[in-house]
Amino acid sequence: MESITKYKITPEKIQLLVNRHFTESKLAEVRELNNGTFNMAYHIKGSGLPSKGAVLKIGPAQGVKVPGHEKDILHTEARAYQLLDHLQIPVPKLYAYDYTHTDIPCDYIFMEYMKGDLWIDQYLALGKTRPELMRELGRYSAMIHSVEGEGFGDVADEYFRFGSWSEAFTTMMENALKECHIRQFRLPYQEIKRVLYEQREVLNAVEKPSLVNFDMWAGNVFLRKKACKVSGIIDFERCFFGDPYAGFVSAVLLIDDVEREKEFIAGYHEVSDKPLIFNRESRVRMELYRLYFNVITTIETYRYSLINGKLIRAYLLWDTKIRLGKLADKAKGIRL
Repeated sequence: MESITKYKITPEKIQLLVNRHFTESKLAEVRELNNGTFNMAYHIKGSGLPSKGAVLKIGPAQGVKVPGHEKDILHTEARAYQLLDHLQIPVPKLYAYDYTHTDIPCDYIFMEYMKGDLWIDQYLALGKTRPELMRELGRYSAMIHSVEGEGFGDVADEYFRFGSWSEAFTTMMENALKECHIRQFRLPYQEIKRVLYEQREVLNAVEKPSLVNFDMWAGNVFLRKKACKVSGIIDFERCFFGDPYAGFVSAVLLIDDVEREKEFIAGYHEVSDKPLIFNRESRVRMELYRLYFNVITTIETYRYSLINGKLIRAYLLWDTKIRLGKLADKAKGIRL
């Protein structure tokens, strides 16, 4: 997908970057990976590279204005892969990274190429294999959440971490709302702020900062369908240290209501010594995270065409109003 944040480079420039990080390398094949909407990515093959090649991922050019939650997110992704490297999770190995802008005016990383079929492309064909895949996804989610940070908030930048989850999440939401307001996108700003501050004590119930993948949707999960296995989980750009329950609400086309995903929960409990508990407090928190998801998704329509952006924002505005109503009911302990 075309985007103002994607920085394309020539094969000659790719060869230059490869030479910086891989000895005696010569490119044989370069293929553009166009599923993403933010970064530019290439699958590269050649001598001196891993046998299945590597992925070169390039962030926006210096000077391109991006929202606060998207600033330096390639740093976040790279750091997440480092944090997860010791666990048996099918995430890409990080081969190299460069944030110096010496050769191109962008951050870039080299990482492992993940093979398989995207979950979203197999969505309607999973059939009886889905329960086992969900169970495996539950196990991997628990492993990700086992990684704890030294504070709540940013994964890559320790200066944007906080002592409490309520402080971190409130800051994240307020910054996102400011971005929306600057871009003059329609949202019920005051209602969102009101419920955010009303539920700060519920957020404070989260005592330990866990690594959260806030973008584990069906377009970021690879499958080996014949083996009924999850073969890859990619794009940890939007992860943070926070409440594990936040990851469940962002898993679009994977999890609609985590409480109904019995196999996912069973897999999670096979690994985690912290059982998932669904009560008034956790349900309220998840509704807050759904609001945050809607807010940042509204912001991200700045990259889309005029018509697509308007349509998506109209849906998100409608859904946000519905979420605010549900949040009010759940705060009263009503199970929907």
